[in-house]
Amino acid sequence: MDKDFSRMFRFPPEKCGGIIVVKIYRRAIEETLSIFKKVYETIQEKDLAGNLVIITPEGVRIRRSTNY
Repeated sequence: MDKDFSRMFRFPPEKCGGIIVVKIYRRAIEETLSIFKKVYETIQEKDLAGNLVIITPEGVRIRRSTNY
């Protein structure tokens, strides 16, 4: 997996409006769609703007930028 975009110092999310990294491995399509549906229903635009958002089967982590 390419983890470059999760390196905030190399790719500051506030410089591009935000970055979403998806870490979902070897899941059935139905399970993957369920994860995305849950994220889509709960996440807000303010959570994305200028931040690093990491989506995993366990949930969502948001590393907020101090500059946005």
